[in-house]
Amino acid sequence: MSLLLKSSVNLYKLNPKSIQQQAARSFLTKKKCPPKTEEESQCGRAASASGRVNEIAAGYKLLKDKQARFQVKDNLPVWLKGGPMDRMLYVSTVGLSVVGLGCSLAFISMMALK
Repeated sequence: MSLLLKSSVNLYKLNPKSIQQQAARSFLTKKKCPPKTEEESQCGRAASASGRVNEIAAGYKLLKDKQARFQVKDNLPVWLKGGPMDRMLYVSTVGLSVVGLGCSLAFISMMALK
């Protein structure tokens, strides 16, 4: 018997109840995860050198401030919420795209008319 035929016969013999029992058996016999150390159980809180656990890192505060700035409902698209630098980058990108498209069309028309 070929391997494919054997596996299909084995699948045919299984019923939902036996699959459920087999899954429960493998779940119950799995190794449990080792207990977490004190450092791992702090859930992202930054511990300083002096051992203070409740102190929040400065980078985390900056990240939360930036997230709050992007969550403000001011009817701006997300690519412009960064401030004037984002607007300058957006306008220059659109401008260069238009110039490139114009140059491409001029080149194509010049080649077509020759």
